Amino acid sequence: MKIGLEVPKGVTLKGELRHRKDAAGNFLYDDQNNPVMGLAPESQTRAKEALALVGLPAVIRARASRSAAPRGGIAYNRRGIL
Repeated sequence: MKIGLEVPKGVTLKGELRHRKDAAGNFLYDDQNNPVMGLAPESQTRAKEALALVGLPAVIRARASRSAAPRGGIAYNRRGIL
């Protein structure tokens, strides 16, 4: 049933994370020797397409994380997102 209210656009993506490398091809690790992860190139492409559809501001959140702290936030511009 439609009642005439607009609903925010949304997209659910399943992104693939990969262990990031530096310019020389060496794997990157953080201060605690945990691997630094980043979106795979094909996942970045899908994320950019979703952002074009949804627009800004956009709520971006991870499905799950190993820590108890909530992950994600609100993106008001493209800087730092992708």
